[in-house]
Amino acid sequence: MENKIEQQLSKIDLPSDFDLLEPELQKVLIQWIRNNLEARKTVNKIIGTSYSLKHIFEKQTGIYVTNGQFKGAMLACGLIPEPGYESKLNWYFRIKFISKK
Repeated sequence: MENKIEQQLSKIDLPSDFDLLEPELQKVLIQWIRNNLEARKTVNKIIGTSYSLKHIFEKQTGIYVTNGQFKGAMLACGLIPEPGYESKLNWYFRIKFISKK
């Protein structure tokens, strides 16, 4: 049985919150992900969480999104969380930043 804190956490930062963003913001977020991140074979424990990545996005663009909205955008881009993290508040991803030459 889940305790009250776990029940509350399961209702916040849902990936479906991405659908609550205006279409133009969805496009900006998806474009940022596609321009900056790519899949890799291992989890990046330093920058690989949805929470860390959403803060990098916010710092670079000045646009605030929730952790859930960022997770939904990652899914929309075909980037899936590391198995076992789907039920966690912060998801880890097997990603890396695209090298800007």
